[in-house]
Amino acid sequence: MNDADFKAKQVDRVKLLDWVMIIGGAIALVTTGIIGLGIKAYNNALDPKRAEAVAKSIIDYRIPGGSQGKFGIKFAGIKLAIVHSKTSPPDVEIFVMQTPLNRDTRRQEEIERLRSPIEPTPTQFEISSSTKENLKFCNKQLNVTIDEGSYLLEDRASTLPAVQYSVSTINNNERLIVEVQATGKNAKQKALAVFKSIQCK
Repeated sequence: MNDADFKAKQVDRVKLLDWVMIIGGAIALVTTGIIGLGIKAYNNALDPKRAEAVAKSIIDYRIPGGSQGKFGIKFAGIKLAIVHSKTSPPDVEIFVMQTPLNRDTRRQEEIERLRSPIEPTPTQFEISSSTKENLKFCNKQLNVTIDEGSYLLEDRASTLPAVQYSVSTINNNERLIVEVQATGKNAKQKALAVFKSIQCK
């Protein structure tokens, strides 16, 4: 091998390393950008005003003492929001989700999967009894599931009575799922009052 061939191979090796570094740098920049956008989107979703705006774009509701957003997001045609009472700790919470009809969100497993990024810990609501009642919702008479049980507090040493009203229906050619959960004294009356206050848009 003469000097010219040796130098040509060195130049080729340098060019290859340059390309590897350029491609590696580009991948790192894109990855960093995607992660940054994801973090920004998640932080925006946790903004109380944005969460309340998402919820209010789907339904009107009234929580005694006022409400505050917890989480709200719009993605791939899905609107999802959680709002709760301003009490400390919150004693009423509304979960609302609107999805295209071509997405099967009637099953509880699907709802839990969509909620898991919001609430990564397993639910602390222990159901002891479940009934169905025919109630008016969105100007229709619908079967509403009423779950009663207890809510395990964060210290895991005590519980509160808890009740959840859940309903699924079609509204404006989209699937609408609403859950109203109340805890503490008179949980059933609180949950029912908030559930009855809901008006569909």
